[in-house]
Amino acid sequence: MAARSRIFIDTNVWFSAFYSSPYAERIIRAHIEGKIQAIISKQVLDELVRNISAKIPHAVIPLKNLLEATPPLIVADPQGVPQKLGPMVQSKDQSIMASAVRSKVTIFVTGNTKDFAQQKLKDVYGILVLTPKEAVKRLKL
Repeated sequence: MAARSRIFIDTNVWFSAFYSSPYAERIIRAHIEGKIQAIISKQVLDELVRNISAKIPHAVIPLKNLLEATPPLIVADPQGVPQKLGPMVQSKDQSIMASAVRSKVTIFVTGNTKDFAQQKLKDVYGILVLTPKEAVKRLKL
């Protein structure tokens, strides 16, 4: 059996899955079905729980159930951000991308690709920054 792709999934993708975004839903469904290994940081988890609680409170229980039944791999938040990463990522996303770099993923899925210097991240770290739609197509989900 082929190894599952290790995919770092940004907060907005998880959140969008609960807002019925079809491509975000397919990414999370692939995680639930074991087709990919979803990876997040503690910061992503905290943001997700906070945003779901504040904006779609009826989704708190389904989120809790999902996280308990099929938890993503949660990596520690970085102690710092590599200096060369700074110019490639908007400041609000630097620690999340630093977690992705540390977890050695090759795909980072986000709804906010404009916040990332995609070609530089690919060239320097080997990480493709993809929208959920692009990830679904690339991974054939």
